[in-house]
Amino acid sequence: SSHLEPERIFSELRHKGRALCTHYFFPAERNAAIEIIPGKDTSSEVTELMLRLYEHIGKYPVKVGSRYGYAVDPVFEGLTLACIQCVDHGLGDIKQVDVIASRCLGLTVGPFTAQNLCGGNPISAHGLAEMNTRLNPWFRVPLRLQQIVEAKADWEAPVRGEVVEVSEEQEKAIAEELQGAYFAVVCDVLDSGIITVSDYDLLLSVALDIKPPFGLMSSMGTGKALELVEKFAAKYPDMPVSKKLKEQAASG
Repeated sequence: SSHLEPERIFSELRHKGRALCTHYFFPAERNAAIEIIPGKDTSSEVTELMLRLYEHIGKYPVKVGSRYGYAVDPVFEGLTLACIQCVDHGLGDIKQVDVIASRCLGLTVGPFTAQNLCGGNPISAHGLAEMNTRLNPWFRVPLRLQQIVEAKADWEAPVRGEVVEVSEEQEKAIAEELQGAYFAVVCDVLDSGIITVSDYDLLLSVALDIKPPFGLMSSMGTGKALELVEKFAAKYPDMPVSKKLKEQAASG
């Protein structure tokens, strides 16, 4: 499964206690991260068994609560949306946004390149459409993504070794918008209670090869992180500002 909650997938099972979801990340044979998602009826013994099994075979299993998209997809698909918004608002072209996203978020490859590599555009479009009504209305399917899916095309992302020129002004504007989006999404997931801070930092850093968000917020200062989220939410009012982030920033 990539999005659906175990309660929906296993609704007709007679023995729901024996079922849970697992969610791998691309490329599944090499990426060590895996989400373990028990449903409300899953027995604790089954959950513990699966956590130990995946540890035994060399994965980094992380237990995540049941919620549409789990903990990682809202970030992966949300960052794709945030990058498209940067392009739509004229902050940079696809190649520039991809490169800056990689630098400011510590990604090995930018979101557009990642979508090309994993063939993720169709499922991301479906996921964003569902998240719009099931998580929060900021999530949506932008026109550029619809067009890419309909054309069965790839993004015109930078190729390996390509030098992409960006101005300092572009770098700052795009970096602040993407960091604001990243922090807003992860803190909204944290507010839902499906994962802990330390588990989330580990899971995202391995699954997406990205800077762990809470470590990054701590390094820049939670006050600055809140400022970026509030700036992003002012531009996109459908994005909620996390209660936990506000509390953390206020605590010093």
